[in-house]
Amino acid sequence: MCKDTEQLKSWSQNLGHEGVLTTFSSFGTVAPHRQRQIIQSLAVGGRQPRADVEVMAQKRRPKAP
Repeated sequence: MCKDTEQLKSWSQNLGHEGVLTTFSSFGTVAPHRQRQIIQSLAVGGRQPRADVEVMAQKRRPKAP
């Protein structure tokens, strides 16, 4: 939800945390599937990726001989 570092710091302080790292470490980890969704949304400016881009992202490059 935080769009910049000032918002993140404000959120952290609102939770009563002295530092942002306390906020990060207090909420555990992000599930791998959710991490992928978040990173993909950042890469396309918050829009859902097109299906053909998604397919291309999943394909592996062939190994060099």
